[in-house]
Amino acid sequence: MKLTGIIFACCVFKFVSCEKEDSKSDSTEEDFKDDDVKVPETDDLNKKEDSDEGAGSKREEYSDYKKAYDILYKTIWRPRDCLHPLSLNDSVTMNMEWGTTAVNQKLQMDTSVALRIESEGISFKLDQKGLEGMCLGEKRNLVIPEARISSLSKEKETRRDLKTVLTIELVEVNDLKWTKLAGGLIMILLEKVDEKRCGRLVVDGDTLSVEYEGSQEDGTVFDSSKSRGQPFGPFKQGHHQIIRGYEIALHHRCLGERFKMIVPPELAYGEQGVGDLIPPDSTLYFDVRLVQLNEEHWSEDTQQKDVYSWERLTEGKCEFSATVVDDLYIHYLAKSSDGSEFGTLAKEKSAPYGPFRLGGPELEKVPGLGPAIEWMCLGEEKLVILPPKLGWEGQHDTIRVKVLLTQINENKADIPKDEL
Repeated sequence: MKLTGIIFACCVFKFVSCEKEDSKSDSTEEDFKDDDVKVPETDDLNKKEDSDEGAGSKREEYSDYKKAYDILYKTIWRPRDCLHPLSLNDSVTMNMEWGTTAVNQKLQMDTSVALRIESEGISFKLDQKGLEGMCLGEKRNLVIPEARISSLSKEKETRRDLKTVLTIELVEVNDLKWTKLAGGLIMILLEKVDEKRCGRLVVDGDTLSVEYEGSQEDGTVFDSSKSRGQPFGPFKQGHHQIIRGYEIALHHRCLGERFKMIVPPELAYGEQGVGDLIPPDSTLYFDVRLVQLNEEHWSEDTQQKDVYSWERLTEGKCEFSATVVDDLYIHYLAKSSDGSEFGTLAKEKSAPYGPFRLGGPELEKVPGLGPAIEWMCLGEEKLVILPPKLGWEGQHDTIRVKVLLTQINENKADIPKDEL
């Protein structure tokens, strides 16, 4: 192996021989300064001071804020990479803090945006002012004039000592969001695999390969699979053959998924760093795609291949068929890829499962069964191929489920016991 290959293995993918020390990570912070910004003349931000000295202190307090019409704003934190800057018609979720009150709100971005804090009975009418260009994951302070604050009650209330500093965090835009995982790792899933096409979720012991690009906080790329001409791997998940940040991020990923992650130093190389390539206490950024999961490899064909399916094994009497308004009973037998079985027709047979209704709470934890059962005839048997995201909680691989519809309302199927 060339020397560059050895450096890479110890930089991005931690082998047993590479040491790692823990250290504390610092969150990045970027301030936007505008010396020309003045404090809005409102009762809450600029209460009449008894002296010029008091008014001066207020102006100094907000001197590093930017101004959008009559709203002041300041970025407290944002990721290095500005993903999906906020724009009109985006569906977003925001966390808001106002004094000691914290709320979460989903809304559609339009020209008349209003943020509501129901528990306090108030609404902030922003019209997107102070929100323009906000990055996914960004956190801002907004200083809002009293004229933009209204009561949610029919009769307008007089609110004294009204706090107008509103802290907002853009946590989701059009189903994209940064997720905080164990150890301070932050990850965003950029390209999801459809739940019907994800045949397995990564668990410890799986054999994996990845395409990747690794960079430092200043954007310097220190290595990538593109520059090396091939993915990294295969390696074993959970066997300490890669840095801990990778193991956390890859857990329960689907083949072909692409994600970005921000890895704090304690989940990478800590105080040690790696020579001149990665300084000590470095927070690292990775863009990753999972391209191998055991014997399966990601390709254009695997992207289009549905795992979720069903087929009829035996016909029933279609005088009665399963609908959303019926009380249903089934026998079922589920077999995992490791050969284990469970269900009413397992070794210790039990009574049929039911009653339940399609779309009811009984099937919420197994969302893939309902569509397969709907319109089944009384006495019909089906084989359902159930991928993990449409199966039972804790399921990480595809299982095969035989389903026999034994009863619809008061109507029971005539099934010989030796066929069960």
